[in-house]
Amino acid sequence: MTEQSDYVRSKQVFLQVLDAAPGDREPTLNAACGDDRTLRSAVLRLLDAHERSGPSLAEAPVRTAAEAVEQFDAGPLRPGEVVASYTVVRMLGAGAMGIVYEARQERTARSVALKIIRPTLGGRSAHRRFLDEGRALARLQHPRIAQVFEAGVAPVLGFPTPFLAMELVLGKSLAEHCGGLSRAQRLELLARLADAAHHAHLRGVVHRDLKPANVIVTEDGNPKILDFGIAKIAAEDGDAVRTRHGEVIGTPAYMSPEQRDGDPGTIDHRTDVYALGVILRELLLPESTPEVKVHARRAFLPRGELGIIVGRATEPQRDRRYASAQALADDIRRHLSSRPILARRPSRLYVGLRFAQRNRVPVALAVLIFVALLVGLIGIAIKGQQARVSAQRATERFNDVRQIARVLLFDIHDRLLQIPGTTEARRHLVDTVQTYLDQLASDPAADDELLSEIGQAYIKLGDALGYQYAPNLGDRAGAQRAYATGLSILRSLSESRSSELETRLALATGIVHSTAIANYLEKDAAAVLLQVEEGNRLLRALATEYPNDHRVAAELIRTTQRRALLHKNVVPPSLR
Repeated sequence: MTEQSDYVRSKQVFLQVLDAAPGDREPTLNAACGDDRTLRSAVLRLLDAHERSGPSLAEAPVRTAAEAVEQFDAGPLRPGEVVASYTVVRMLGAGAMGIVYEARQERTARSVALKIIRPTLGGRSAHRRFLDEGRALARLQHPRIAQVFEAGVAPVLGFPTPFLAMELVLGKSLAEHCGGLSRAQRLELLARLADAAHHAHLRGVVHRDLKPANVIVTEDGNPKILDFGIAKIAAEDGDAVRTRHGEVIGTPAYMSPEQRDGDPGTIDHRTDVYALGVILRELLLPESTPEVKVHARRAFLPRGELGIIVGRATEPQRDRRYASAQALADDIRRHLSSRPILARRPSRLYVGLRFAQRNRVPVALAVLIFVALLVGLIGIAIKGQQARVSAQRATERFNDVRQIARVLLFDIHDRLLQIPGTTEARRHLVDTVQTYLDQLASDPAADDELLSEIGQAYIKLGDALGYQYAPNLGDRAGAQRAYATGLSILRSLSESRSSELETRLALATGIVHSTAIANYLEKDAAAVLLQVEEGNRLLRALATEYPNDHRVAAELIRTTQRRALLHKNVVPPSLR
């Protein structure tokens, strides 16, 4: 039997025995283990640790203070008694290691949580472990970890007894607080706990008993990790603070396989990652009775991203878990913000879906625009086919091209520029428009007006593909081809008849814009300057003929600036 299956089997039997009635536990253990002494020994260790650790989030309700006192041998201190410089106010509760009181330090007027070792735990190892909690907390300064003020030894009923004075944390237990929270709020709460655990890990402290009972949520919703009584602390020489080989300490329901084995050399920060994963799994369980939760925990197989996150955190093999508590927190927050989680293989479909979830409005708008574009282009193709048969249909197609091309290419493309993440949509839009323009340009039935519109569209297409002085798709070679096609059509129109303003302005604009691409592609500087001069000359003529047209004036200003830059930066002094 492998180490992993060993652990799974022992934990399954442990839960079976735990679910049985007190009088049926011994028969249940005998029936499940049979002659397997190794399995029986492992289950008994888990049961013993469970008896010493208290309930889990999914088990019976939290005990009252009176029940805790009765079980742990009621503490000897009453209100008004003094330990070191602290006056006892009331008892707050009891745990596996000690009894906790609310106390007041008179010289600072500060209320503290005063933890005193259980009277029945008088051995040196227990005292040493208790003081280790003080050492552990003294290293930690984090808003989600209870701060330690003082650790020491003081006489209690005539016996030297270790005590720990720490921040008094008042609030609800993690189980009580999470009762009214949404799933997203629970996930964020767990991520904050993981942040705090990571802080401790960076300072060489492994909690080893992370569970809901050791987390208090204050009234402002801030979770605080308590009880570092069995923490593993890295010493300055690199060794860990003392745990005997084979000694199983912790809470079985949240215990990692290596912790169950009792080998302190295998326990590191990933032990806490495992416990955080178990807590996360319980936080995701539906609200139900404690009895149902016990069974649901065993059968819980979450689906989707959260199932992957829980599975990675609770991997029996520690090398396959999250490398740190921070990595777990990061993946939880990636899930909450609809970003791809690192625990899942990043397929293109998965990454694309998460992008769409993060940008629902822009993506929906882009899809609607693309559908409208596709429908419009299909309409153009249909109209183009009909034009070959009927002159009237050719006129209708011309009107469609003039309106749809301007709206889809000139207007919708420019609007897409304002939407983040639509580069791919614009690329597809431009490619599709170019395909249909090529078909229309080769149509022998096209008249001069339609050809003028097509020529203007090619110039606009060149701008969208690669005009370097405006937002573009970076396809300068494609832009050069589009300019060349558009200029060829527009030049033939301007030579065949007295062309209108729109055709002549598009021709001049195309000549100048194409020089920007030619210059980028390192064409002959003199030829580039000649093209700019030609465009500038055409625009000056239009400005004289149409002095009130703002489009002509604006393009003439840009062309004059372009001409000046060429003289300064491109043309050699001998050509100026």
